[in-house]
Amino acid sequence: MRRNPRNRNSRNKKKQDIDHKAARKELSIVIIILFILLILVSTFYFFKNSNLYKNLIETFRQEIENEKQLENEAKEKEKEENTKEETDTTFTLAAIGDVMCHNTQYRDAYNADTQEYDFSHVFDDIKFYTQTADIAVGSLETSFAGKERGYSNYPTFNTPDNLAYSLKDIGIDVLSTAGNHCLDMGFSGLSRTIDVLNDADIAHLGTYKTQEEQDQVLFKYVKGVKIAFINYTYGTNGIPVPKDKSFCVNLIDKDLIKKHIDTAKSQNADMIVACMHWGTEYRTTANKEQESLADFLFQNGVDVILGSK
Repeated sequence: MRRNPRNRNSRNKKKQDIDHKAARKELSIVIIILFILLILVSTFYFFKNSNLYKNLIETFRQEIENEKQLENEAKEKEKEENTKEETDTTFTLAAIGDVMCHNTQYRDAYNADTQEYDFSHVFDDIKFYTQTADIAVGSLETSFAGKERGYSNYPTFNTPDNLAYSLKDIGIDVLSTAGNHCLDMGFSGLSRTIDVLNDADIAHLGTYKTQEEQDQVLFKYVKGVKIAFINYTYGTNGIPVPKDKSFCVNLIDKDLIKKHIDTAKSQNADMIVACMHWGTEYRTTANKEQESLADFLFQNGVDVILGSK
């Protein structure tokens, strides 16, 4: 018996169709599963990256806000500084001089019972002004060379030390010592005068024991104002300045004056006060030399001139 080949081929074809359908079905399932996995993975990464993105955005936003805040604070501070009103500092300065002592004066000050000198009563009429001033300045025109040298008056002055302490008691803060009588008792008398003023706790300038001291500028602080003091004299009454001690007294010399002014400026002085021992004795107006020198002082930075003769 023979089989029909057509029937066999038909059965094979149907079998292949069934296999293909099964394969496509399986492939579809696999694709669906992969698609679902892809969606799950994508969703996971989306949410994960979304949190990172949010955190990053929040960080950037915070940094921007901080920068804006700092910028605003800087602008406000600058505005406050620009609009802040400057306040003036007011202080009082009292000046006396010349402080000298004739024989009639130190004899009057002598107390035979105590064998001491007391000059306090001499200043009764002015001490209110010197004691209430924020700073009081005087010009010393005598020496404290000591009792053993003998007290004396014109033309060479030597005064009891007690005068220095009386000046301290009435509130004198600064004494200019470069004057025409500073060498009346020689360099030794000049040096001892400095020692007495130091002991009396009175700041001084104009005469010195060393070159290093002359090179320095005296500063005083008054209500936060840094005041520089400089002091010069026209001469020493014909008494020669020791050749090996030219530093001991500030003579009027524009180079020296300019040096001291520059030193004061370099140390940030707020004000420069020049104590000048100059002029014509018994004349109440400035002479031509004083006027010229005053112009020089002001042009180079001096703010106040305290003149004496």
